[in-house]
Amino acid sequence: MTEGIAYTGPVTLTDETLPGVLARLNSDIGMVSCDTETISVKDKTCLGIGVALSEVEAIYFQVLPEMSPHIDVLQGVLCNEEVLKIMHNALFDLEVLSIVGFIWEWEPIDLVNIADTSSMARVQALPAGLHDLSLSLLDRYIMTYQELIYGDGDKKRHPLDIPWEEVANKCLQDCLATYSIYPKLW
Repeated sequence: MTEGIAYTGPVTLTDETLPGVLARLNSDIGMVSCDTETISVKDKTCLGIGVALSEVEAIYFQVLPEMSPHIDVLQGVLCNEEVLKIMHNALFDLEVLSIVGFIWEWEPIDLVNIADTSSMARVQALPAGLHDLSLSLLDRYIMTYQELIYGDGDKKRHPLDIPWEEVANKCLQDCLATYSIYPKLW
């Protein structure tokens, strides 16, 4: 049942705990941070979508190479105007989410209740990249895209050749960092 889902948080993800974690996505949550993982900046083919529910809890839904059977639960939070969606480089993620939402015939993704930590950092003359911003504001190291693509070697890997769990781990790190950075920029 937890197939195609990666999670970090206060519970161990099992078939028994998954329904509770998914239910929190569509509760009166108030705000989430969201990140998409894609083939590249130019090729916006979506590999997965991550959502942080707090500074310590995030969930990742695999899209490629195998789609999580629970992906539709994201529609409730991403389309909800009442939920603040925090993103780092929101224009990119919103474009990806709008494309996948259209393909999956979701309600339109909410484009109004959005905060962009990249833009917030830029206007404050802070590092705009998530990796550097996380180091600066949180003293937390998060993986860069280059580290994901090159892994432990010096040969570039195609994103679809990287184990999905590695992609998910990067996305979860990004979601948690974005969620934690937001109040420091406000």
